[in-house]
Formats: sequence, C-alpha cells, structure tokens
Amino acid sequence: MNDDLGFINNIDGTILFEHYQYLTNAILGDDDTKKEFVKYEHYDLDYLRYYLEASIYFLGEARDEANRDVEIKDLNEAVEIINKLSNRAKVALAEHIILWFEDISLVGSYNTLFRFLGREKRIL
Repeated sequence: MNDDLGFINNIDGTILFEHYQYLTNAILGDDDTKKEFVKYEHYDLDYLRYYLEASIYFLGEARDEANRDVEIKDLNEAVEIINKLSNRAKVALAEHIILWFEDISLVGSYNTLFRFLGREKRIL
C-alpha cells in the first residue's frame, strides 16, 4: 500500500464502523473525484458506494475486535486526511479497502467450508 494511504491502518475501529457512510462520502468526494473513479473503470458508483460502505464497516469491526492501538481516534482528523488526498489516491484507497474486504471474506468462506466438511485445515 502506498505510504500516503497507510493512515487507514491507524484509524480507530469505532470511528470506522460508526461513521462508515460519512467516510465513504469523503472518499467518493465531489464530482471531480467521481470522474476519477469512472476513469479507473468504476462505472457503477452506487454499487461502489454500497461495497465501500460494507468494507469500511467490517474493517472497523475487525479492528475493534483486535483491540489495536491506533493513532487516529477522531473522525474529523480522519476526514481531514482523506480530504487532502488527490483524486487518484482516493481511488487507490477505495480499491485497497475493498480488496482487504474481499480477501477476508474469501478466507472466512474457505475456513467455513473446511469446517463444514469436517476438516481442520485453515488459512488463517
């Protein structure tokens, strides 16, 4: 992940899952930012919004359960950092968050399948 985007790993989980819609709006930004998403082949912005909201929510939930020590514990600070990002960086941030969500979902599905089959083989 780009060093400029590493801040997402330092946001308190409570902020992420309580304010996922607000954070999604900050990432999707204004019309210029939305054009940047389309430029990088994210044509269905409503679907992207839904998927990004879910990804941020579950990232916050996972982080809160892990009880990680983080630096950013204020919503306004998180939004300020997001607002300072370039439009391209916002696209990259959304893509990274969604990839994390897809990866964790795949791992969970794999582990559940093997548990269902009676095997104890786990990825994580």
